[in-house]
Amino acid sequence: MELTYRFSKTQLGLDEVQERVLGLGLKQRQVLIMVDGKKTVADLQRFVPEPELSQRLQELLGQHLIELLHDVAPAPPRPAPAPAPAATHSSPATAPLQVNGLPSARNLAQIRMILAMCSQQYLNDALDTMLIDLFDNLSGPDDLNFCIDAWHKRMLAAGFDGIAESHMSQIRAALR
Repeated sequence: MELTYRFSKTQLGLDEVQERVLGLGLKQRQVLIMVDGKKTVADLQRFVPEPELSQRLQELLGQHLIELLHDVAPAPPRPAPAPAPAATHSSPATAPLQVNGLPSARNLAQIRMILAMCSQQYLNDALDTMLIDLFDNLSGPDDLNFCIDAWHKRMLAAGFDGIAESHMSQIRAALR
């Protein structure tokens, strides 16, 4: 396996990390958790020696839990996100979200997974503290609304408008 290859978790892989439904073995689960879209095969070899690493990656690929990224060169460091832009006229799809009540535990977990995945993949883990300190201890809909709004503003400020809107539609569906 090429040392410059990078893999990311698929949605199924993200779900497996959260829900543990497939009964992965310890070493296979450890490799799944380490796959983050940033580490190359060479980086992963520091934790899991060959040929075991290649075997585990092939198994995870075969189970559709990870995928090979098309830009197989190491990811360049991302610049720090710019401050959120000033409020502008919003279309209904991008209008601020108003949370009226907390969704089911399952839907809340789905929303958290979206925010955490975006924080990891697009925002250099900028939302981790908010997710741990606030989202994981929600006291009501206002806290949830704050978390979603903060995530949305960060995504837009970082230039990920299309991705943010795609995920926002999933969040809206989870809130119904």
